Amino acid sequence: MKELKEVYKVEAFSDIDTEDLGNKVGVRMLKNCDYAIGIFSNQDKEEKEKIVKQANLTCDDLKSGDFYYLTNKTNIVPDTTHVTISKNMFLERMDNGRTYSLLNINWQDECNFELEFKESNDPLKKELSTPGDKYKYQILANREKSIVLKVFWGEHEFQVEFFKGK
Repeated sequence: MKELKEVYKVEAFSDIDTEDLGNKVGVRMLKNCDYAIGIFSNQDKEEKEKIVKQANLTCDDLKSGDFYYLTNKTNIVPDTTHVTISKNMFLERMDNGRTYSLLNINWQDECNFELEFKESNDPLKKELSTPGDKYKYQILANREKSIVLKVFWGEHEFQVEFFKGK
């Protein structure tokens, strides 16, 4: 407790911004602990089966548009992240539009792209990424109402479903 109070320059532990502290601890765990990545991604609960790459997959219509995906921040109420893709920009809006993350999108080929982090005001994402960090994605399926992506994070691969906006 003494060290935390010194770092945050406060007299009482109750004066510490616990959301900030939690984000810093969580991000450090994610960057250094494979077990934490598995817990954070919640893959066992979210994925009943892995999606294999769709035959005759075309992705040209996905290079711009509005999408959204769901995350369970509290394991009770899903949080919706809205995504806008246009030309070389990938913009995420979280917390009912109160926070955002801005990334450059670079299409490697028709269905593979890389995101480069630029900036964010989201408490977790700005701790997790620094400008220039890159994240690789592969589109596995282009369905009528959604797309399924494979996300590469270090040695790990995860799948996430983006729903198409109206």
